[in-house]
Amino acid sequence: ALFEKFGIEVLATTDAATDSLQYHQAIRDSGWKGKVIPTFRPDAVVNLDTPGWKENIQKLSEISKIDVRNYRSFIQAIENRRAFFKSMGAVATDHAALTAHTEILSEKEADEIFQRALQGKASAEDAYRFTGHMLVENARMSSEDGLVMQFHPGAFRNHNPLVYERFGPD
Repeated sequence: ALFEKFGIEVLATTDAATDSLQYHQAIRDSGWKGKVIPTFRPDAVVNLDTPGWKENIQKLSEISKIDVRNYRSFIQAIENRRAFFKSMGAVATDHAALTAHTEILSEKEADEIFQRALQGKASAEDAYRFTGHMLVENARMSSEDGLVMQFHPGAFRNHNPLVYERFGPD
């Protein structure tokens, strides 16, 4: 009813890289004429300091069917999920980071940081550098797959305890 009342042509949701998009599929299967598309948001798997990061990597492994055990398989899993999102109608990605820092790491450096993170030993500096690197990597992927990359630097979330307690993270 809101789609019709307000003349909404497209609604884009923001969905985690590990989301199955089952509700998007249900909307497609229902025959409803409204257009709802996903937006790929990988923050929970690319920002090493995200609470539950290691569990999110396990979810990424499961949903992509790629055993994410190193940086190379991590990139393959991200590319896999981007392709799936695109097949479900996605036209954009959405990224947030505290700063606009970008950095190009060698594959070796990126894997060393990734391995420390898997072991629960990544430092704040590791997280900062890896996030900066992954912004560059996602820009590369966007240039290859055509998904528009949206970036929100300075995104500082979960700072209001009352809102957090009532509505949860982010």
